[in-house]
Amino acid sequence: LVAAPVIAQIYPATAADELPREGLVTPAKVADLLRAVPTFAIVDPKGVPFMVVGEDAKVTGYFFTTYGEANRLLTVATKSADKAIRQAKEEVKKGESEEE
Repeated sequence: LVAAPVIAQIYPATAADELPREGLVTPAKVADLLRAVPTFAIVDPKGVPFMVVGEDAKVTGYFFTTYGEANRLLTVATKSADKAIRQAKEEVKKGESEEE
């Protein structure tokens, strides 16, 4: 049983202060600059980000700067998952009927 994904706003994390190497910005400064940017992610009820496994076996998480785009992708992903589940069930039924 898989829990339905939900959209949640990610709150800013604090970065540890580090001495920058020449020409680089510290993680703390980057976190401070990005603090004002609203960020949304598709997560499950426990807050775990929704991840996609690509054909190359790379796992990718998605973060969005607008709620509308996060919601649009959630709708597309839900329809796609529903279609894949429906097709898999049809294939199982077809396989069962061929065995009889």
